[in-house]
Amino acid sequence: GDERLARHLLETLADHAALYPVVGRGIGTHGPVAYFLGRLHGVLGEHPQAVDRFRQALDLCERTGARPRAALSRLRLGETLRRQGDAIAARREIDRARREMEPMGMVV
Repeated sequence: GDERLARHLLETLADHAALYPVVGRGIGTHGPVAYFLGRLHGVLGEHPQAVDRFRQALDLCERTGARPRAALSRLRLGETLRRQGDAIAARREIDRARREMEPMGMVV
């Protein structure tokens, strides 16, 4: 099921975490592979690894100026921290993500 596929995708994509897959003949991207690795770790309940990947994605997005995906990475980081039981850090990241998303018209 989902877990088997998630594990397969993690193994396949792990070495490409810093890359940005493109869509539409290079017209756009949905962010770095690290973001999706974080989501896959989340599917598997591997929250520490998900946190690491969301932090990696956030760093990559901030360095490349990908503000919408950076805010989304921060939001997912906060949600994962909450699942780990770190309510204070989770609230800090989620609140900051919301502040970053609002001027871009992104809805949480």
